[in-house]
Formats: sequence, C-alpha cells, structure tokens
Amino acid sequence: MSNVDCNTNDVNNTGSLSEGLASGRCSVDQQRRPGCQPATAGKRQKRLGWSKEDNRRMFECYIRSEPERRGYRKRMLDPWIARNPNEELNEVSEQRLADQVRQIKIKKWLENMEQDEIALRVTNEYQETDHNSTDASNRILETQEDSRDQNNTPAEENPIAPPDLEPQEEISPELSALRDRILEVMLLEERAGLPSLRSCDRAKLRVEVGNVNEATKSIETHNITELNSLMYAVAYATTERMGMLKKRKERKTEEPFVKRRIKQSIKTWRKDFCKIEEIRRGNMRLKQRERLNRKYRLEENGTLYVSDMLKQKIKAGAAKIKRYGERCQQFKQSQQFQTNQKLFYETLDGKKREGKEQPDPIEATTFWRKIWSEEVINNEQATWLEQVEQEFSSIEVQEDINITMEDIRTGVSKMANWKAAGPDLVQGYWFKKLPGLHPRLQLHLQDYVHQGSARVDGQRKDSPHSERPNKGYPS
Repeated sequence: MSNVDCNTNDVNNTGSLSEGLASGRCSVDQQRRPGCQPATAGKRQKRLGWSKEDNRRMFECYIRSEPERRGYRKRMLDPWIARNPNEELNEVSEQRLADQVRQIKIKKWLENMEQDEIALRVTNEYQETDHNSTDASNRILETQEDSRDQNNTPAEENPIAPPDLEPQEEISPELSALRDRILEVMLLEERAGLPSLRSCDRAKLRVEVGNVNEATKSIETHNITELNSLMYAVAYATTERMGMLKKRKERKTEEPFVKRRIKQSIKTWRKDFCKIEEIRRGNMRLKQRERLNRKYRLEENGTLYVSDMLKQKIKAGAAKIKRYGERCQQFKQSQQFQTNQKLFYETLDGKKREGKEQPDPIEATTFWRKIWSEEVINNEQATWLEQVEQEFSSIEVQEDINITMEDIRTGVSKMANWKAAGPDLVQGYWFKKLPGLHPRLQLHLQDYVHQGSARVDGQRKDSPHSERPNKGYPS
C-alpha cells in the first residue's frame, strides 16, 4: 500500500496529497472557490470614524499650526494628540491629518461660517495670550525696579526695552486708524460698487477681516440703517486695504459687432474707390497703385470694372445696415405690443409721454384720513357681516414674530459669497465674515418687526437706492 496522507499547505491552509513527497495538489472536495479566504487570513483594517466634533478639533489644530508657513503638518500632530480623547484617532499619521483637513474643506463637512468662527476664536486667543504675556513681563520688570529702588541700587540699562502697550480697554493705533476710516466711509452720501475679493491673498484677507471685527466692537449702531452703513463701510475699508479698490471705467454702449463690421467694410471700400478714381485720372503714386493692383487685379479687370464693383458693394452694405435697423425696431415693437399696447400705439403716433404731476401730499393725507380716521355708522343688521364673522371665527390670532440668533445664522449661511449685491451694495461675504455684528442684526431686525419702520435699506433719503424692500437681510 502507498502511504497517502493529506499535508497542510503553508500558504492558504489547504490539504495536499503526497506520496512520500508532496505533490502540491489537493482533492476536488478540498478545493476552495476563487476569492474565498479562510478565517485565519489577515483581517481588513477597521475604518476610522470621524464625528463632527472630531472634525472641529481637527480644523482648530490646523488653524493653530499656521498653515501658511512650511512644516505645518508636524506642528498640527502634537496638539491633535493632546486634544483628541479618541485613542484610535491618535494613531494616525501627519499625512492622514492633512488629508482629513482637505476633505473637510472640499466636502463641506464644516460650513464656512463654522470654519470662520474657529479661525476667529483662535486668532483672538493668540492676541489675548500675547497681551497677557506682555503684561506679565511688564509686571516682573516693575517689581525688579521697585526692589532696586528700595535697595538704592542703580538699575542696569536694558538694551531691549519692553514695548509700551496700551490698556486692554483701548485699541492699537492701527485699529484706531481703521476705525476712523470706517466712520468716515459711513458718512458718504453715495455708494460705489465693490469688486469681488475671491482672487486675492486669502491669508492676508483673513487678517484684515480679523482687524475689522476688532475695530467694529467700539462702533455703536442704533438702527438697521446704521448697521447696514457699517457693513458697507467695513467692506469698503477692507477692499481698500487689500489694494483691490479701483475706479471702474464707464462702459460704453457699443453697436453690435455685425453692424460695426459692415461699417468698417464700407469705410474701406470708399477709400479704395477714391484711390481708384485717382488712378483713372493719373494722380496715384506707384506704390499705392501696386497694392490696389494686387488686391483687385486692376490690370486684368480694369479700373472701370473695379470702380463699379466697389459702388455696388457700398450700396449692398448700406442696405444691410438699413435692414438690420428695421429688424431691430420690429423686434422692439413686437415686445412692446405684448407688454404695453398703449405705449406701443403712442409711439407709432409719434407722441411723447409727459411726466405726470405728483399729487399734493396734504390733499392725499386729507383724502385717506376721511376714509380711515373718521368714524362712520354702517348697517349693523347686514347678514353678510355675520356670515363672514362665522367663516373666520376658527382662525387664530398670529403669534408675535421673534427673531433668534439661530434664524440669523441660518439665513446668513444660505447667502452666496460673491454674487451680485442688492441695491445696498453689500455682498453676502460680509454678512458671513462679521459674526460680531450678528447680535446687533438680530436686535435691530426684532425692533423693525415690532415698530414696523418702512426704511431698512441702509441708504440715505437722497440716495438713489432709498426705495429698497427688506430683501438684503436674512429672513
């Protein structure tokens, strides 16, 4: 009998037939389907789960690592390990953290407002830390000077004098100048459109936005109009400091390209026609005659033929321009007939509309006061009044509208950054980047709802944009 036994395969733990020496094969019953691995094979690595709080901590560590400088990934790893309570996420590498930050930005796992709040909070903490450390160093120096005065020992000259900082209640000269500029812009009677800052340096823009947030803390606003003026002034001052404020050239109303092309061709044909007429008279120079000969083949066709051809081209071009003008007028009249037939027929008759006289405000006030203010005794026995009262008896009184900070944040987050601004010329970017003004916005809007003021546009009475509805603010 042959000694046939089943040996164990070292690779995938399968049996193999052998007679003395292993043949490397296994029976059909012991073979496994392709792609199936035994339970003892290496397990798949568990996927890490990142919660929203983890993403917030990750983005905060990213801001603290100063990403605009080189080597930020090494500086980001240590605070992440110190701040993160999840031990599984502490074992990730620097590259994995950088990938996570990139995914947070691309896939919007944190909204832009949340990212800006985190960046602003970290910036304020750094400023407070620097200020406190400077105060501590100043107190140490003052203590040393007092001890020297008590011991009557002359103090050694310090080659590096500590900086003279102002108290915490006051602001730096740079912020004071920025605040003065904002107040100056708020007094402007006319507003100019501001360009988009999408293409400028984002790191520099972040610093400027942090500065204007600090400068606006000491500027008071009493109503929604002043708050809107403050927002525009902040946007104007920031754009000016970024070097993006340029005077816009007035856009000229040009004719359509087709019409301009035909006119240019007619101009060229007329020049050539005059030159050919001079050639027929014998007054043309040799060089110009050679150019026209190459262009129109004067020797083959003759000057008379070319002259007649240019006349026909000029007439055809003028006819094209005339037909184009008639077609444009026909299109405008068709549109006008669909929208305003009365104005269409007045235009056909050649009549010009004269401005209507504005009604006298005193007469208008008297007219409406007689209708609404003076009491009139009506027919109280009318049956339709009872029917209407019964029909609307089930309708409840509407509750008072209360605008909360959550409503403000939700409305502001839905605004686009750099789309065309409304008549107040304040783009949505500045509503998002000025979180310090959100409590004021909530308060002024609540006052507006209660008082029912009609002017909420942020413009002055003599401004061309003063008749603007409340559509520039989050609702």
